[in-house]
Amino acid sequence: MINKFNKNLIFDWYSNFISKFKISILCIPYIVISAIEIQDFSLLICFVLFTCLFVFDFFLQKIDIKLLNFFIAIFTTFFLYSLIIYNDTYHTIHALRFRNFSLIFLSITVLVYAFTIIKLNDLSFINTVIIIFSFLQFFNIEGKKTTNEIFKDYNLLTDLVQLEISSKTKIPIVLIICDGLTSTNEIFSITKNNEDLNFEKFLKSNDYIIKDDFKSKSSWTQFSLTSLLNLNLHKSDTLNKLEELKTNRIFQSDFRHLIKNNLLVDSLLQKNVKSYSFGVLPFFKGVQTKNSFYLWNKIKFNYEMELLKNFKTLDFLLRKSVLNFIDSRFFGGRTYTMDKYRQYTLDMLETVEFNENNFYYFHYYAPHSPFSFFNDFPYVESSDSDQNFINHYKYRRFMMDKLIRVLSMEKFNNVRVIISGDHGFRSDLTVQKNTMAAFKGFEEKSIEKIRTVQDIGSLILYSM
Repeated sequence: MINKFNKNLIFDWYSNFISKFKISILCIPYIVISAIEIQDFSLLICFVLFTCLFVFDFFLQKIDIKLLNFFIAIFTTFFLYSLIIYNDTYHTIHALRFRNFSLIFLSITVLVYAFTIIKLNDLSFINTVIIIFSFLQFFNIEGKKTTNEIFKDYNLLTDLVQLEISSKTKIPIVLIICDGLTSTNEIFSITKNNEDLNFEKFLKSNDYIIKDDFKSKSSWTQFSLTSLLNLNLHKSDTLNKLEELKTNRIFQSDFRHLIKNNLLVDSLLQKNVKSYSFGVLPFFKGVQTKNSFYLWNKIKFNYEMELLKNFKTLDFLLRKSVLNFIDSRFFGGRTYTMDKYRQYTLDMLETVEFNENNFYYFHYYAPHSPFSFFNDFPYVESSDSDQNFINHYKYRRFMMDKLIRVLSMEKFNNVRVIISGDHGFRSDLTVQKNTMAAFKGFEEKSIEKIRTVQDIGSLILYSM
């Protein structure tokens, strides 16, 4: 009898608890998603956060004003979830600007809470769905494709360049991808300014073999880099067709999988060559390094916020909220993360010790837009194509000068270096698939056989 009484008491308490508006329940999915996806989101933060939310719920229950609960529910839902849902559905369901999406999101939210809080005063169904949804986040229901499945789905084929290297050595190879690098010839033909020749002059004076007006098979890093690291996938016409689609971002996860699990690193491993990524994504079979900064792991709402750069805990908590959009739109948050990554790349090029029989990949996010570098090169937004080109070539000079200072270090005389753009500058004045490359420490006859950016993987593989 006592056990039955206790069970009924617990059931009654739970039924009453689940039927009321609870901000702690409403916040559970956000906290779970953040804890899973954001590094350094500790259990201590979760404990403190839930304690605060339970205290807040206690006072809301004491006050018990429907209208207050109604507005708090609307604000909390929009603040925490609108940007997450917007990013998850962008390109796959809609192509709306965030402000238009927000109006639709708010309208639906108002209708739902008006019915459940104001009219019914019962949130049992919504709260139950929220709890179940939160629990399911710990399970990967979709599963991930394997590399072979992706190759089959997209009908991908490699186009390996057969090279005969007369003298293979264990001297390390350093690959530096300069994102959006225009060729010197193309820039100089427009500007007629000798400053635009500085980078090429430096390369020539340091025994680099230059391929100016070097072609890329792609004008998007997503496809260009994937193809390079998988020994040129452009033998299949699939990539060209995908590139023409305005919604090609919906294939993003598959091609990023091919970067993390690429054929070049796999093939080098068979030769006992270790690979290191200091680029946009880690190599699954590469050597994992501490304090890595992989830019593409910070896409969408995972950018650190300029507004909260001195408040790390708050930054972790609110990084996926609508505050991230506000920070990006009005406080320079997006450029702040890009600039941090650019500085990280320069720092790693300067500090990493290059050991023999190793391959190192760096991704210098320059001179790609946004054209900024903290306060040294402030970001200026412009929708004018001519002004954007002016900003580009000024930024190219600035960022290439920074790269020159790093490459002038003595240690780069003891390694083999490949510097290449993944594509050119996308504008009406330039050819977006036209870039440049420079090679140091490689046989000239092998370099001559490299047809496009995507063949660089072949050169690296045959040279180790």
